[in-house]
Amino acid sequence: MKKKIICAAAFIAAIIGASATVTWVGECGAEVITVSYKYFDNPIEIEEYYQELNQIYCGTKKGLYTIIRDDI
Repeated sequence: MKKKIICAAAFIAAIIGASATVTWVGECGAEVITVSYKYFDNPIEIEEYYQELNQIYCGTKKGLYTIIRDDI
């Protein structure tokens, strides 16, 4: 019974975690699984966060990027 509860909890956590992520693809082709844009308060925060990822992974702050939704 304890194993079933643990497995059920792990399954629920996996479902919740999967719906909260997107795949960010930077200008240089780097791919990062990160938090969804749904968790930001406004579009400016979203843009700043994704541009910071571009700076970290591709070396340019104002580069192009693509968001691939994993929750559909």
